[in-house]
Amino acid sequence: TVAIKPRPAAMGEWTHARQGPERPNTGDDLLLGPPRQLRWIDGPRRSTYHQGAPTAAVSAGGRFFCIANGAMPFMAVPPQVRLEARDAFNGLLLWSKPLQGKIPDAGTLVASADRVYAVLSGDGPAVCLDAASGEVVRTYEGTRPTELMLAAGLLMLVEGGGVRALDTSSGAIMWSAKAEGRVAAEAHRVPLFSAGRGTGHRAGFGIDRDVEPAVDRLAVREP
Repeated sequence: TVAIKPRPAAMGEWTHARQGPERPNTGDDLLLGPPRQLRWIDGPRRSTYHQGAPTAAVSAGGRFFCIANGAMPFMAVPPQVRLEARDAFNGLLLWSKPLQGKIPDAGTLVASADRVYAVLSGDGPAVCLDAASGEVVRTYEGTRPTELMLAAGLLMLVEGGGVRALDTSSGAIMWSAKAEGRVAAEAHRVPLFSAGRGTGHRAGFGIDRDVEPAVDRLAVREP
């Protein structure tokens, strides 16, 4: 017999680098308070570059996902960067995937209850992984995103001065739009906000979720 303690309804999630696609940098967790104890601790105690925190970290569906360098803390030791999934409540390692080449940007790791979207190599495409097993479900060939966002059933890839929105179920391109600087999106609707680099101005523009896809094509490969 397996007994599973229900997840508290007041407990929030941190699905993007800045909490959500809106980039609020604040969560909706109602149970947070001043820290009184450690729940669990694991991983390297020191870092080669004096940065003990993971390169990227998100949490969804009771799982904690992070990109971290697990190599010994010596400059002469090659990095061993991996995408890891752990049980958020006890720290148990669920699965691990090696990353190749340059470490991806922190914003290229996002998660939902059953899926993880990431870039597994510095110049590689975005991929969709099963959150429970780590198996690659879908590869978005030809993409080089610098940031990923999940909103309104869409996976949005920020790359090359624009945004492409893909249906999370089929991988089909729903629309694309030009955008400069940082991009944010509302979690349950699709309005986007683009902040121009160095201008201090923020422009908003709305896009219908079901707009006809743009002319450019994206090859989606499924195993």
